[in-house]
Amino acid sequence: MSKTLKALLVGQSEDSLALLKESLAADDLEITATALLGPAALTWARSTEPEVVIVVADESFARPVAVTQSLTVGDPAWTVVVLAERFERELVRQAMLAGARDVLVRTSPPDELRAALATARRADLARRGETNDRTGSTAGKIISLVGVKGGIGKTTTSVNLAVSLAQETSRSVALVDLDLPFGDLAMMLNLRPTGSVMAALADPATLDDPDLLQRQLCQGPAGIHVLPAPLGVTSKNVDSAQVGPLLGRLAGLYDFVVVDTMGGFGEFTAAVLDSSTQTLMMTTPEGPTLRRTELGIRQLSAWNYPTTRLKVVVNRTSLQTGIVSDEVADILSQPVAWWLMEERGALQAAAVGEPLVLMRPKSQLAIGYRSIARQLAGLPPVQKRPFWTSLFMRRPVAELAAAS
Repeated sequence: MSKTLKALLVGQSEDSLALLKESLAADDLEITATALLGPAALTWARSTEPEVVIVVADESFARPVAVTQSLTVGDPAWTVVVLAERFERELVRQAMLAGARDVLVRTSPPDELRAALATARRADLARRGETNDRTGSTAGKIISLVGVKGGIGKTTTSVNLAVSLAQETSRSVALVDLDLPFGDLAMMLNLRPTGSVMAALADPATLDDPDLLQRQLCQGPAGIHVLPAPLGVTSKNVDSAQVGPLLGRLAGLYDFVVVDTMGGFGEFTAAVLDSSTQTLMMTTPEGPTLRRTELGIRQLSAWNYPTTRLKVVVNRTSLQTGIVSDEVADILSQPVAWWLMEERGALQAAAVGEPLVLMRPKSQLAIGYRSIARQLAGLPPVQKRPFWTSLFMRRPVAELAAAS
């Protein structure tokens, strides 16, 4: 082991990590990087190759313990130590079961903490030798939104879903604009980005360096990070083979990666689908759109796209088109997972550059977005049922909910 111990600091708050880094810094301990709880922790560990990873548990146990477990899969070269606000027997038990070598109390003097970290490192090396197996992996969930045409609410849903995921889960979210060349996510959020998808792909080194990649994203509402589409660039200017690695790297940094795509099902969209954990097929209750959507579902079937990863979302269900829910399912030959109503406030929210879920959080459409986010995140649904579902559906609301 080198004289100066190299460590990665992982925690919930950037401000808290900065203060802790300053207090621990000394000749015998170098904090090489800091990372927030989530997939980014493992990505930074692989990138910076620390000897010790310090996971700060300053709030609830769940996330620090989960991150500790992800960092210890595959017997990696680094040693994981949990740093807690105070000694709690249950945290110690869970942390050790997750693979932590030791649990230290944050209020201990800095020199004692550094000595304890060095001791944990020596003990870990003695236990397993200089093992350097890094086969363990973890990644965030990649959620793509697709549709057969424009104007069906795909981009609006992408924005509000990303914000809802951040709000409902308190986890990291990246929103990626791959609707080339008409992507306008940055405009919808009133952002002035300096990076873009094209810039992220221009230099191969960017995908290998978490810091360079994150610089291409700009801060959005509710703490989400946005990778915008470049102006005037079509999918022909981007190698579809680069899409998978880009989304995979982002999934190594964020818990959720929401991807807005172009209308249709060409090679570029297929590359997005191949990388997606879950795909939302957007449509509206209009005859031509539904028939084209059914053709799109057939295309995915021909590509052997797993049906378990495909969910249909019917937008603007309050439109008076004369088509009811049973007919929608018959036309699509596919069950509908979620129904979203028409909301005039959505246009106003887009005009002022603010997501509907922030501007009108109590609106029925905002409630619908949050419901989708919670289900995608594996959270229990909100019990209160929107009253508008009965306006469009012929079947009883309870039956419809059960079907979805």
